Amino acid sequence: MYASRCPEGHGAWAPVDALEALRRFVDTHASAEARARRRVRLLTRVLLIVLVAAPVVGLVSFGPDAWMNGVFKLVQWHYGRSVSATNWPDWGWMLPGDIPTKGSTIDVHAELLYFDRLMRLLKVGASNRLNMDAVLSTRRDRPEYAVIYAVYRERQTGVLDRIEHLPVPDRLAEIHGHVLRAARAQIVFYGAWTEAKARDRSVDLARMLEHPAVRETNEELLTAWALIQKAYRLDPETWRTIDRTLCAFDVI
Repeated sequence: MYASRCPEGHGAWAPVDALEALRRFVDTHASAEARARRRVRLLTRVLLIVLVAAPVVGLVSFGPDAWMNGVFKLVQWHYGRSVSATNWPDWGWMLPGDIPTKGSTIDVHAELLYFDRLMRLLKVGASNRLNMDAVLSTRRDRPEYAVIYAVYRERQTGVLDRIEHLPVPDRLAEIHGHVLRAARAQIVFYGAWTEAKARDRSVDLARMLEHPAVRETNEELLTAWALIQKAYRLDPETWRTIDRTLCAFDVI
């Protein structure tokens, strides 16, 4: 039986049993490859289903807040690894929007202007805080913590200075004072955490919770928020903006 023919016209002859063995070999390998392709397609479909279903299951099981918190932690971990003295990411895209200039229940112009400016500055401060927090939550060379803290302190002191110089309506002076004390305490706290981290890189936020500056930051912001809610019957959008901005600025 003639088995093959090359371009030059030369041929090769093979017995029937050899051709049958060759055919079985080809059929076997072709079937194996087809099964492998089917397995790959099946695994791909399963993976796609898992990727689509996982967020849904997370939302149903733990609620949207827990799911979003998990996403935030993942993003923070990624960003935290990239923060350095020369690379300072802006977290503004993850922070709340601005207070609505139309439709807000804060309808006294000077007071609306104050809160608009304050929230903008606190969002800059929250971005600085998140960078410093992320750095202290990752493992670095010990001297690097102090170098990056110096960058944070300079930036956050600048934010504090701008908050101090905001025009403050008389009836908001008490709220303003609480925010200022919270901002000062936050800078103190991250300085203390930086020093502790330089001594022991296993020190995390949980081990720093007893530091008085953590409590002061949190209590001052909670008090400011309580006074704001007492002063205004806030519309939902203004409420969310102020609440989430203060929360982002807080250490805990």
